[in-house]
Amino acid sequence: ATGRVTFGAKQTDVRNYFDRALTTVPDVSVIRYEYANALLYMDKKRQIDEALSQLEQASKHRPSFSMEALDAMYAAKRRKEIDALAK
Repeated sequence: ATGRVTFGAKQTDVRNYFDRALTTVPDVSVIRYEYANALLYMDKKRQIDEALSQLEQASKHRPSFSMEALDAMYAAKRRKEIDALAK
């Protein structure tokens, strides 16, 4: 709501930007991690399944360097946190 009022942001815009990013570079964990967080911030109850899916995919990426490894680990940790909240 704050983003909508302050910046005119819309859920469809958020989805479109992340979908474009994932089309361009589908194997970057941090994009999926941030996409999951954005989905949860926008509407946790309705978007939790998609967010969990994004986090699952992010945690399965094979890293090319150390920062990617950390991003995948953070995604796995966040997935466990969200999964516990969903129960």
